[in-house]
Amino acid sequence: MGNYINGYSYPRVIVKDYTTLEVIESIDLDMCNLSGGMQESYQEYFKRNELESGRLVDFDFKGARIVFNLDYSQYARKSNLSKIEKLLFYNSVPDSYRLFITPRVDAQARDFEVRFLDGNYDLGILTGGANAQGHKLPVIKFITVIPQGKNFIDPDNLSIFSQYKVKF
Repeated sequence: MGNYINGYSYPRVIVKDYTTLEVIESIDLDMCNLSGGMQESYQEYFKRNELESGRLVDFDFKGARIVFNLDYSQYARKSNLSKIEKLLFYNSVPDSYRLFITPRVDAQARDFEVRFLDGNYDLGILTGGANAQGHKLPVIKFITVIPQGKNFIDPDNLSIFSQYKVKF
């Protein structure tokens, strides 16, 4: 029995044609570094009103925007950087391609339509010159296209235990 939710494996990004949703390519990214790893950040979206007294009232939960932070700052292989560059290309043509991330492939039921949060990342090379083992510094971020449920999954029974009903 695991002590975690949402899986433990590597992320996969599926590239689909914008209009037909035909799969163009499936890109498996490397596991993230152990120190930073892949992180998910949630921004809860509520309809919000301010009363005359200045008090804020939240109601009508709309879902969450999720930011997937893939941290390769300690080590990135050349092949993984090539995949990231390919994803940046697909992302740069939003009228032609849609990106869907499965954050952990061992929890296939969790997938989200995403875009890059920004197109920026740093790149350095590990010490060793021509004998360097790889690169360092890249951290890439995806954000969900629309607010939605978090779709938490218990890998022990592959059930979704979201306590919220999401409106689209």
